[in-house]
Amino acid sequence: MGRGAKDAWSLTALFGIVFLGAAIALVFIRDSRRPWKRFSPEPKAIVPTLTGKPERCLTCHSGIEEISPAHPISAFGCVICHGGSALALSKTRAHRGLLGKRNPASLRVQEKTCGVEGCHTRQDNPKRSPSISVPLTLMATKASEVSKTAFALGWQSDELARFGVVETRDPFGLAPEPLKKRALLGNGLAPFKAWEHPLKARFVKNCLEFCHLHSGYDQNNPKARHLSGCSACHVPFRPDGRYLGKDRTINKGETGHAPYHRMTTAIPYTACNACHNQGVHSLRLKFFYRTDIPRASITDPKADRFKAYYIPQAQFARCEVELECIDCHTRTEVMGDGHLTGNKASLQRVRCKTCHGTRSSPPDLRTLETGANEAFWMIRSYRKGFPALRLGDRVVVADGNDPLPHVREENGRIVLHSKVYEKSWEVPLVFQSGCTQTPEKQHSQDCYLCHDASRSFR
Repeated sequence: MGRGAKDAWSLTALFGIVFLGAAIALVFIRDSRRPWKRFSPEPKAIVPTLTGKPERCLTCHSGIEEISPAHPISAFGCVICHGGSALALSKTRAHRGLLGKRNPASLRVQEKTCGVEGCHTRQDNPKRSPSISVPLTLMATKASEVSKTAFALGWQSDELARFGVVETRDPFGLAPEPLKKRALLGNGLAPFKAWEHPLKARFVKNCLEFCHLHSGYDQNNPKARHLSGCSACHVPFRPDGRYLGKDRTINKGETGHAPYHRMTTAIPYTACNACHNQGVHSLRLKFFYRTDIPRASITDPKADRFKAYYIPQAQFARCEVELECIDCHTRTEVMGDGHLTGNKASLQRVRCKTCHGTRSSPPDLRTLETGANEAFWMIRSYRKGFPALRLGDRVVVADGNDPLPHVREENGRIVLHSKVYEKSWEVPLVFQSGCTQTPEKQHSQDCYLCHDASRSFR
């Protein structure tokens, strides 16, 4: 090889080395600038057992809390609930196709998340599937509030429910109960149209926009005191909507978040109180928030319940302030029976006599004779450490054969076990006691004549 050829080869080699070095440096610089590098030096991959497909979401969301013991990340991962692109490492691509944006439990998408086959559905009894029954409840439709307001203001000539906040159809047709009990016209609700009347627009803006399961707290709806969909009850929430957990990718100063990535079935009264006792409507269709509720009590279940919950001058029995809401209200009352309804009374299952009985009869007790009893299915969602049920146990049954697995006979006594805390109470019985009630009068106001405990909390 001649000298000129050698020089040319040397120059080419030098340029190659420089180019290779520049390429490596460029890759290093670009790689170091990748956002996910702030959270992990290398991509973190998991392979959830339920899907068998790798996901790299935890590369960025490495500090996020496991949402519940029933949904371990090793089995569920992230994508099965949240959607998105499992392997992408840029925020834009990874979040493309997210279900419900930040909330996969939104009623807009829950059929693809909570309600997919094998999750919160029941093939043996579809009407008991939360994904089917919850959108039909008054908490989702507001049908009763709409119909009563429309009747009072002359927009319709009766109190039958015709409208809801969204169009809703009963998937199983008309319920077996008489129309009067269901208070519903037909088997569906049309969307309430605000633009037909200026007063209707005020009604929607001040009363309907922020207090139902289709709405929830986000950056565009700060009036709401809850998240939307299933999360309204099952995800603990703070009114300021700011995240307090350990996921470094979530902006702590941004609103519209739950405080932690957690879900629970042990629902404290504060979750119910977020909607059910925050204020009153005026005749001018304006909502007035209560200002007498101590701020700390809004999220603290151990706070003074009388100050946090009960309206001044209201009557209540001691059990109503000592127990959690879900310790009394049945699953059917809260999550529906799989049929559309136009009033609350059609789903009422529990009254004072359900647990306390009457002068003429004790509570209705049923023996658990087979493992197929509904009580065994229900108890699976109760808090950790909840006392187990066994064949032969006798549990209280509410109207409509709704079992109360947490209220049962033990050693000849009726005992209520809290669904939220490790507490239990012996239930005093009216039967064979000195109570002078009239068995036919079983409304709460009748019991308050003797058992109003409100004065002892003032």
